[in-house]
Amino acid sequence: MQSVFIGFFTTLILFGASQAQTPPPISAYTDEDYITSVDISPNGERLAMLATTEDGRRLLLITNLGSEDRNAIAVPEDDTTVALDIGWVSDEFIAINFIGRRSMAYTGRGNIGATLIVSADGETSYTLPRFSSIVSILPADPDNILIQTTTVRDDRFTPRGRRGLEQGYSQTISLMRHNLRGNAQSVVDHGEADTFRFILNDES
Repeated sequence: MQSVFIGFFTTLILFGASQAQTPPPISAYTDEDYITSVDISPNGERLAMLATTEDGRRLLLITNLGSEDRNAIAVPEDDTTVALDIGWVSDEFIAINFIGRRSMAYTGRGNIGATLIVSADGETSYTLPRFSSIVSILPADPDNILIQTTTVRDDRFTPRGRRGLEQGYSQTISLMRHNLRGNAQSVVDHGEADTFRFILNDES
């Protein structure tokens, strides 16, 4: 199964500072046919746009709203991998959500999602762990976000594990704190065997 994902995720991580380039004026992308996603940073100082040039290249355009400073970062796509949308996850990092059409063992072809984290200066980029999704940004803790990802729950040495679970293991969803700068995760909470997503309320 792992080989199914290698090309997809390798494509996403092989770009960064070397792809930064001087973008055309923002006015060149104001036609709605060329802009597919727009978001403003949490502090309101930067605008990010997912744009398509006339020759078909996809760019992440970042503009400082209070100045003329702009940056363009090439977005990796091919015939089977498409960038869907973007969103700021802090004042310095942006998430790009992709969908890729890939061959799947036993089921033919299917869509595989992935999220690429990119720094606004284009110097840092990496994909979130497989089968992960963003649950919430943390404005009061801008170096971290909350994500959920598929994990294996180990209940071998608990009463729950002695009540008939096969070998004491179960697949579940875990809530993780993801450090944007260090690309590292720590566990916040493990779901139960029937948990399929986490929803945070104002008291969480």
